[in-house]
Amino acid sequence: MYLTISDEMKKAFPEALHVDPTSFYAAFAQVKDRRGKRGRRYPLPLILTLLLLGKLAGESSIHGIVEWIDERKEQLQGYLGWPRRFPTNSTYTFALSQCNDQEIATVLAVLC
Repeated sequence: MYLTISDEMKKAFPEALHVDPTSFYAAFAQVKDRRGKRGRRYPLPLILTLLLLGKLAGESSIHGIVEWIDERKEQLQGYLGWPRRFPTNSTYTFALSQCNDQEIATVLAVLC
Protein backbone atom coordinates (compact mmCIF):
# COMPACT_ATOMS: atom_id res chain seq x y z
CA MET A 1 0.00 0.00 0.00
CA TYR A 2 1.20 3.50 -0.85
CA LEU A 3 2.12 5.46 2.26
CA THR A 4 2.03 9.22 2.39
CA ILE A 5 4.42 11.29 4.44
CA SER A 6 1.69 11.65 7.05
CA ASP A 7 1.35 7.88 7.43
CA GLU A 8 5.10 7.49 7.85
CA MET A 9 5.29 10.30 10.40
CA LYS A 10 2.30 8.89 12.28
CA LYS A 11 4.19 5.64 12.79
CA ALA A 12 7.29 7.45 14.03
CA PHE A 13 5.53 10.09 16.18
CA PRO A 14 1.97 8.94 16.93
CA GLU A 15 1.33 11.57 19.61
CA ALA A 16 2.69 14.54 17.61
CA LEU A 17 0.32 14.58 14.65
CA HIS A 18 -3.13 15.19 16.01
CA VAL A 19 -4.82 17.67 13.69
CA ASP A 20 -8.32 18.95 14.29
CA PRO A 21 -9.92 19.44 10.85
CA THR A 22 -12.78 21.42 12.35
CA SER A 23 -10.37 24.14 13.47
CA PHE A 24 -9.19 24.51 9.86
CA TYR A 25 -12.81 24.62 8.70
CA ALA A 26 -13.66 27.38 11.19
CA ALA A 27 -10.59 29.39 10.19
CA PHE A 28 -11.31 29.05 6.47
CA ALA A 29 -14.83 30.38 7.05
CA GLN A 30 -13.14 33.81 7.12
CA VAL A 31 -12.13 33.53 3.44
CA LYS A 32 -14.64 35.27 1.18
CA ASP A 33 -16.32 32.96 -1.33
CA ARG A 34 -16.33 34.74 -4.69
CA ARG A 35 -18.08 31.98 -6.61
CA GLY A 36 -21.56 32.63 -7.97
CA LYS A 37 -24.57 31.08 -6.26
CA ARG A 38 -24.76 28.30 -8.86
CA GLY A 39 -21.12 27.43 -8.22
CA ARG A 40 -21.51 26.79 -4.50
CA ARG A 41 -22.52 23.16 -4.17
CA TYR A 42 -19.71 22.69 -1.67
CA PRO A 43 -18.85 25.26 1.02
CA LEU A 44 -15.50 26.97 0.49
CA PRO A 45 -14.27 26.16 4.04
CA LEU A 46 -14.81 22.45 3.29
CA ILE A 47 -12.87 22.67 0.02
CA LEU A 48 -9.97 24.58 1.58
CA THR A 49 -9.86 22.25 4.60
CA LEU A 50 -9.70 19.16 2.42
CA LEU A 51 -6.99 20.70 0.25
CA LEU A 52 -4.93 21.64 3.29
CA LEU A 53 -5.28 18.19 4.85
CA GLY A 54 -4.16 16.59 1.59
CA LYS A 55 -1.16 18.92 1.37
CA LEU A 56 -0.24 18.20 4.98
CA ALA A 57 -0.38 14.50 4.13
CA GLY A 58 2.26 15.06 1.47
CA GLU A 59 0.20 15.24 -1.70
CA SER A 60 1.52 17.68 -4.30
CA SER A 61 -1.34 17.90 -6.80
CA ILE A 62 -5.10 18.27 -6.73
CA HIS A 63 -5.39 14.85 -8.35
CA GLY A 64 -3.28 13.35 -5.56
CA ILE A 65 -5.33 15.15 -2.91
CA VAL A 66 -8.58 13.86 -4.42
CA GLU A 67 -7.22 10.30 -4.33
CA TRP A 68 -6.03 10.79 -0.74
CA ILE A 69 -9.49 12.06 0.25
CA ASP A 70 -11.21 9.18 -1.55
CA GLU A 71 -9.12 6.65 0.40
CA ARG A 72 -10.20 8.28 3.70
CA LYS A 73 -13.67 9.57 2.89
CA GLU A 74 -15.52 7.83 5.73
CA GLN A 75 -13.03 9.06 8.29
CA LEU A 76 -13.08 12.61 6.90
CA GLN A 77 -16.86 12.64 6.74
CA GLY A 78 -16.94 11.73 10.42
CA TYR A 79 -14.42 14.41 11.41
CA LEU A 80 -16.09 17.14 9.40
CA GLY A 81 -19.71 16.04 9.81
CA TRP A 82 -20.10 15.97 6.02
CA PRO A 83 -22.88 13.58 4.94
CA ARG A 84 -22.46 13.83 1.16
CA ARG A 85 -19.75 12.93 -1.32
CA PHE A 86 -16.69 15.10 -1.72
CA PRO A 87 -15.85 17.46 -4.61
CA THR A 88 -14.07 16.51 -7.83
CA ASN A 89 -10.82 17.86 -9.30
CA SER A 90 -12.62 20.54 -11.30
CA THR A 91 -14.51 21.79 -8.24
CA TYR A 92 -11.29 22.29 -6.29
CA THR A 93 -9.63 24.00 -9.25
CA PHE A 94 -12.55 26.35 -9.87
CA ALA A 95 -12.93 27.24 -6.19
CA LEU A 96 -9.22 28.04 -5.90
CA SER A 97 -9.33 30.17 -9.03
CA GLN A 98 -12.00 32.33 -7.40
CA CYS A 99 -10.14 32.78 -4.09
CA ASN A 100 -7.93 35.62 -3.00
CA ASP A 101 -4.61 33.99 -2.19
CA GLN A 102 -3.74 36.71 0.31
CA GLU A 103 -6.85 35.89 2.37
CA ILE A 104 -5.89 32.22 2.44
CA ALA A 105 -2.30 33.06 3.40
CA THR A 106 -3.53 35.31 6.22
CA VAL A 107 -5.77 32.56 7.61
CA LEU A 108 -2.93 30.03 7.40
CA ALA A 109 -0.56 32.43 9.15
CA VAL A 110 -2.99 32.73 12.05
CA LEU A 111 -3.35 28.93 12.26
CA CYS A 112 0.39 28.42 12.49
